[in-house]
Amino acid sequence: MRQFLQILTASFVYLACLTPAFAQDDDKGFLTRTIQDALSGAGRTVSIDGFSGALSSAASFDRMTISDDDGIWLTLEEVVLDWNRSALLRGRLEVEQLTAGRLDVERLPVSNEVDLPDAEAKPFALPDLPVSIEIADFSVDEINLGEPILGEAAQLSVRANARLTDTVGIVDFQARRTDGKKGEFDIQADFDRTENVLDLLLNLTEDPEGIASKLLNLPGQPSVQMTVEGAGPLDDFATDVTIATDGEERLAGQVTLGTQAPRRASETPDRRIQADIGGDITALLAPRYREFFGEDVRLAVDALLESNGAVEVSSFALAANSVDLEGQVTLNQEKWPTLIDISGRIANPDGTSTLLPISGEGTRVEAVTLRVDYDAADGDRFESAFDITGLDTGALQIAQTQLALDGILEGDLGSLGQFLGDVTFATEGMSLTDPASAEAIGDAITGSAEIVSSKVNRLRSTG
Repeated sequence: MRQFLQILTASFVYLACLTPAFAQDDDKGFLTRTIQDALSGAGRTVSIDGFSGALSSAASFDRMTISDDDGIWLTLEEVVLDWNRSALLRGRLEVEQLTAGRLDVERLPVSNEVDLPDAEAKPFALPDLPVSIEIADFSVDEINLGEPILGEAAQLSVRANARLTDTVGIVDFQARRTDGKKGEFDIQADFDRTENVLDLLLNLTEDPEGIASKLLNLPGQPSVQMTVEGAGPLDDFATDVTIATDGEERLAGQVTLGTQAPRRASETPDRRIQADIGGDITALLAPRYREFFGEDVRLAVDALLESNGAVEVSSFALAANSVDLEGQVTLNQEKWPTLIDISGRIANPDGTSTLLPISGEGTRVEAVTLRVDYDAADGDRFESAFDITGLDTGALQIAQTQLALDGILEGDLGSLGQFLGDVTFATEGMSLTDPASAEAIGDAITGSAEIVSSKVNRLRSTG
């Protein structure tokens, strides 16, 4: 969809920049070929049929297709541009109406290899264009999305208007499902470029078995309502987030996006993300995991994204019925850890075992205490310890387990890094459901492993 909007916008901006010499009827074929060549690219072919109007105030084409190596993936029909030609002389692109009768997107395009963006964090900014743009009415009456895109076929309509100048950026966007299912998605954004202030409102409302509940794999596919609302300067922009299903609030809180002077020499500011959000998410989880999280989950995060790509999570805390986890993590610009300080405990408050939210047939524990310490500035020493009580995987039960990892974690810029150290483990009160294995191993096992990078050099165990 993003690629389609880029191409559709570019096609008419390209029209606006063409010289009047190409406006004659005899030049329609040449003009069509020129636009097609300009919009086509690596792995993408654009074809336009029935183009007319050239540089008149009402340009149109009957059909546009976009194809890749697997064929046509997008078809656009009955497109009309009603615009003010003379406004270009004043540096303005004024569009009274930009409409399409039908848009079919059967699948997503085949991805092509592209250069990855650099690691620098980029601040939000509207694009600088040679002309200001004002679109009074943008609409697509019928949009058909194929099943491969969302997991089911969907039909919707879109209405929008937009204004982009040197001082403001305003968008009012509305999408509605038109295939018998209720689905509404609205975006209202007003950005003052001179004051760097944004006013934002985002609303999503869907009936049961909607697109959002299917994509998120929510149990029972309930109705979904989501609101994101905020107003203020971008260097300290706070948004209130609310998510509800079946008319009941599940998650609510605030996310703040800000900027600050870069820690290192750079023209790009660092970005700070702070979040404090929580609620009763049991309805969003598979029934087997609801006891683990309980009816009150809280997540608090304070993170800094540096301009060079480094990440500093100065604090995070996750609190739920059976888990209490907190700490801090720092990654360098190569995303290699330079600081890890995490501690926590997993245990059911009533002392009974709890089912861990991990894949598999089911793993239960009575309690887990964990600690991970690493600081590159303190000799690259890495230490971690896990004490596990009452581990039960169904085929294996262990009354008590101690696991420790101790060594050196090295990671220089430009390298993948390596770990040099020892793993030690000890178990007590172990039993297996397989009689032969139980007899061979016994009820206790201890061992150690010496690790160089990811290779195990030596393993010793006793049972």
